Amino acid sequence: MATFYEKTRSNYSRDIDHLVNFNKNGLWIKEELPDAKRIISAERPEGFNLINIKIYHLDKNSKLIEKIFADKANIEDNTWTFAGAKIFKFENGVLAVKKVENYQIDSVYNYNKINSLFKNFDTLSFVKILTKKDILLENGYSETFIKESLHKMMSIPFFLFFMTSLASIFTMNTLKKTDSFRLITIGLIVCVLTFYFKDLSLALGQTERIPMFFAIWSPVIALSFFSFIGILQINEK
Repeated sequence: MATFYEKTRSNYSRDIDHLVNFNKNGLWIKEELPDAKRIISAERPEGFNLINIKIYHLDKNSKLIEKIFADKANIEDNTWTFAGAKIFKFENGVLAVKKVENYQIDSVYNYNKINSLFKNFDTLSFVKILTKKDILLENGYSETFIKESLHKMMSIPFFLFFMTSLASIFTMNTLKKTDSFRLITIGLIVCVLTFYFKDLSLALGQTERIPMFFAIWSPVIALSFFSFIGILQINEK
């Protein structure tokens, strides 16, 4: 379903003002300016840089105003800096070439924003992430994020198993006691606390306050601990 959603969304993304696409031909960006358009293409990302970048500035009628070629451009922030840019522009009907060592443009995109657009592993299986790890790294994905996604996928079955175990424990206790309302309330509170604890733990891992491995697996460990206690209490009764 996630793959179907991505394919369907792409069919309706052709006319939006801002469009980013990454395929075998490289990175393509369409950006709307106040009184013009900008088409950006690059061969590949490399750290904070785009390699072999080309920019076409068009007016509202899609008429070419100028084009910019550069070996690389730093896109770490919204002010892009080009190393050795060549600017091609028509002056009195003649195509003039101007070389600028440190040329800059302002864009709505930066490295983090572009990178975040492709940080969606919902359409990839666990096996594909393992087998295409090197390709993802070449395309600009961080190794930390790939490891995070792998551990998330591995932890999901255990997380669901222990959540189901807790639900079963609360159900068994409800059958043995008349105070059902109290147990149902406790169950809801545990679910909410688990949800926030999972998000908090992941946030601490992403900010490097705790190791990412521990951040992802700590909710699973906590749930297994409470499930074990619950099973012991049922056996004692």
